[in-house]
Amino acid sequence: MENNNKEMVTIGSFITYASSGPITTTIYMEEKAFCKNEIKKDLYKSKNMASFSHYISGNLYYNIVVFGELYQFPISTYTYPSLSEDLGTTTFEAEMKGSELNRWIAKAIDKGEFIKIA
Repeated sequence: MENNNKEMVTIGSFITYASSGPITTTIYMEEKAFCKNEIKKDLYKSKNMASFSHYISGNLYYNIVVFGELYQFPISTYTYPSLSEDLGTTTFEAEMKGSELNRWIAKAIDKGEFIKIA
């Protein structure tokens, strides 16, 4: 019997403004709810690639297109006091199948860190 229990989440977005002064980032929350399973299905169907964006403060940041829109999410590499056990022997490439990162995408959604960037 199929589990029809769907967990809905709200996806956020942010815009960065640069002027003659410091850079300001404003976060906007959108009323756009996705089921994590729908995101997984989209990544398997579309075969979209995730691309490495940057590393900062113990997090690898990847960009991925889901439902035709660009999102960013972190993968934590550090859990006090050592490297994250969650990583195991996973190899993180500059570009890899988005479906291979479903585990970390789901975690980012749960933490509200799956952010629309474009």
